[in-house]
Amino acid sequence: RLTLPNIMAGRSTTSKKHEAFLTSTIRAAALTDIPGIGPTSAAKLEENCNITTAGQLLGKFLMCQEDQDTFDAFLQDNTSLNAHHREACYNGLAAWAGKHL
Repeated sequence: RLTLPNIMAGRSTTSKKHEAFLTSTIRAAALTDIPGIGPTSAAKLEENCNITTAGQLLGKFLMCQEDQDTFDAFLQDNTSLNAHHREACYNGLAAWAGKHL
């Protein structure tokens, strides 16, 4: 099992969206519940990758072997997310996986 990076190093708080996502069940979570993912990027993921749910994006994250560079490249190629939002998405999924898997 991979160990999680210290995703919150140097940060004193997490966003409310991040905290809410961590307590959600992946089946109940909408794609836009994932930190960093808004309506525009959700639409691009659907259009470009047929990803419509948080569970599907978690699956892609796991297929990337939880590797930040690989997942970041996937998001960069398929969404218009900036680096901050791509990082928020990665951190949210990594934290969710670490807590629930």
